[in-house]
Amino acid sequence: MSDQIVSLEKEESVGIITMNRPPVNGMDADLVTELLNVFRKAEEDEQIRVIVVTSKVEGIFSAGLDISTMTSGEGKVPVDIQKFFNDIQKIGKPVVAAINGHALGGGCELSLVCDFRFMARGKATIGQTEVNLGIIPGAGGTQRLPRLIGVGKATELLFKGSRLKADEAREIGLVHQVFEAEKLMEGSLAYARDLAAQAPRAIRLIKKCIHQGLDNDLESGLKLESGSFAEVITTKDALEGFTAFMEKRQPHFKGE
Repeated sequence: MSDQIVSLEKEESVGIITMNRPPVNGMDADLVTELLNVFRKAEEDEQIRVIVVTSKVEGIFSAGLDISTMTSGEGKVPVDIQKFFNDIQKIGKPVVAAINGHALGGGCELSLVCDFRFMARGKATIGQTEVNLGIIPGAGGTQRLPRLIGVGKATELLFKGSRLKADEAREIGLVHQVFEAEKLMEGSLAYARDLAAQAPRAIRLIKKCIHQGLDNDLESGLKLESGSFAEVITTKDALEGFTAFMEKRQPHFKGE
């Protein structure tokens, strides 16, 4: 697995996706294509309930677009990264980004399509730094960042091309939790295991309602929620949840 640019391992019900494209996990066609392929494998694996994505490259989560592909003067991105990231966001399982190094440009955008962002305290920074190269984010940064942290702060970060350290990013809500570097994977996996105990179909529908609802007006979002509620209320997991509550025990959800 060491020579794969993207690998998938399983630890119980958690799938760990690891990028390994030195020196900076540059978002070229090969990395982005393989990343989506591995995400889809994890989604199809019924044993995997939660996905954690991280990096094997020392000090780097991903530094974004592979600049070497842009120096020809043509100004063309070799792959539609925005579409690939949209597809990753639609994965019906919780996704945790374990940011163990710099997450800049497309690396930050990759973290934004994840449901949770955990970051290592230390030298690692995160940000949409494209303006420093005379360009703008092209994989969702101008749209997802304001939705996540608010228009005012996002505008400032996008205009200045700022790089935030872990505690700064947590303070504005860009990342959920911060860990010491040596504790990042341990903390991320512990959180993922807790999520894995939840009802898979309910999680999938909640995720669908959040993302599709935000793309529409409130009335449409509420209609989507009602339909999803009707879909999940008759499942075996719902019955298990109700029964466990009455019996004062922890439920055991099977995704049925």
